[in-house]
Amino acid sequence: AGGSADPEVFRQYLEKALQTRGDYPRIFENLPARCAIIIDDLELWWERSRDGFAVVAQLLALIEQYGAQCCFLVNLNAAGFQLINKIRKIDDHFLGVIECQPFDAEALKEVLM
Repeated sequence: AGGSADPEVFRQYLEKALQTRGDYPRIFENLPARCAIIIDDLELWWERSRDGFAVVAQLLALIEQYGAQCCFLVNLNAAGFQLINKIRKIDDHFLGVIECQPFDAEALKEVLM
């Protein structure tokens, strides 16, 4: 829920979701090995502005730095993905891109378990 193009708001969102506090190294050192981090609705975390990709850039840096430790599952609607990927290529940062029909968090939990 929520969303902002402000990287500090994104960090605070991760702190709350992961129930830990601190800078990114501290946040990630407190996570269990082989955990999954789900970023829901990535399209809510950017905007068409000069600094509108700051959160997306931060997320991609986190994937690069902590991707061996955590599995990042990022979802967004197909139109949002196409637009973001057209403006700034993001698909190269993911192991794969899977296009699915819409489903809710409970269905996602079933898929992952």
